[in-house]
This record gives sequence, structure tokens and C-alpha cells, in this order.
Amino acid sequence: TQVAANFGAMAQITTFLRNSFRRRSAPPRSRDFNPERVKENSPRSEGKRTERTSLNYTGGQFFEYLVVVSLKKKVSVDDYQPEITYQFPKRENMLKFQKEEEERLLKAIPLFCFPDGNVWAPLTEYQSETFSFVLTNVDGSRKFGYCRRVLPAGRGSRLPLVYCIISCLGCFGLFSKILEDRSEEH
Repeated sequence: TQVAANFGAMAQITTFLRNSFRRRSAPPRSRDFNPERVKENSPRSEGKRTERTSLNYTGGQFFEYLVVVSLKKKVSVDDYQPEITYQFPKRENMLKFQKEEEERLLKAIPLFCFPDGNVWAPLTEYQSETFSFVLTNVDGSRKFGYCRRVLPAGRGSRLPLVYCIISCLGCFGLFSKILEDRSEEH
């Protein structure tokens, strides 16, 4: 049931992200962030027109991966090893170099989510924390990891897990808010 609850929370985050960033109209042709001035009627303004700024990212995907990283006990010792227990999306039909790059990325993520993975022990209470990391490729391109480490719902001692969003966008405040809002519902 604990595993089902964790996957339920990830399904909620995935659905939230997917629905939040669907385009409702044809996107602009720009390849970068494009702040558009949008005028709309606000119910609170009682008929007055108000302006709001919305950001549309048209240069690519809003995020590349959404993963859950959990600690798994090593067979031979009392240490724990971080590993990805949920991944969205699962990519198929990639070229060889794309697959190799994905494998390198997916091997690195757990180590950044739990850099101290071998010193954890099951806990009954844990103060959730939000953090980020940056992975830099040989060509200088960067991928940002936005993480929220939480103690899953349940009774008794349990190990924390990390919800992590990987994106090429440097938007710590936005991704932190998404993770905080969604991880509280797990």
C-alpha cells in the first residue's frame, strides 16, 4: 500500500504537469520564453479589464523526466543504495547516442538525490526539504534537477524518498512550488 500511495502521488504530479502546460492555442514561433501580455476579464475586478503576464515556453519540453528515487537496502551490508523506482516518461525508439546519454543521466540522478545514501536509517519523522542540482554535459549544456525529499505516508519507521523533476529550464521557484504542493498530497 505504501508503494501504491507513492505511485498515486506521482500519477497526480504527472497529470498536473501534463494538464498545466498543454497549449490551448497555437504557440508563438519564438524559441525562448515569450512573455505575452494577456488581457482578460477578472471576476474580482467587477467588469474592469486587468492585465496578467503569462509565460509560454516554446523552445521545447517543460521538463524531461519526472522520477521517484527510493533507498533500497544492499544485500550484503546494512547500507542503502538510491535507485529510481518510478520514471515518466519512459522513452522508446531512441538512437544509440540518445540511449547512452539517457542511461548516464538516469545513473547520476539517484546519486544527487541521496548523496549520503549509505548513512540513512528508517525514520518515523522527517522534515521535508526541497533542493536542486545541476548536471553539466561535456558540451556545456545543463540539466537542472529539482527535488523534494519526503517521508512517505504510513506508520512506523520508513525511509524517505525523493520526487525529482529534470528540466533544461532554470526555474527553481516554479518547480519547488509544484513539488511542494504535490508532495503534500502523497
